[in-house]
Amino acid sequence: MNYDESLEQYIYEYEDLIFAWDNKPDDNFEDRVKVIAKNYHDNYDKIVLFIKSNIEDIYENCFCH
Repeated sequence: MNYDESLEQYIYEYEDLIFAWDNKPDDNFEDRVKVIAKNYHDNYDKIVLFIKSNIEDIYENCFCH
């Protein structure tokens, strides 16, 4: 874990995910990070489907083809 002075946050990278805290987390943060990362990776497709319509709404007027 590193403290990023420019962001004024504690930063921790795990399995291609970046976690950030305003205050230094307790000693059990790694266990929670592992659970969150596993759930994120296991449910990635469901997460994308859940937010897909919002993303389409945001970019519906985009002229990107």
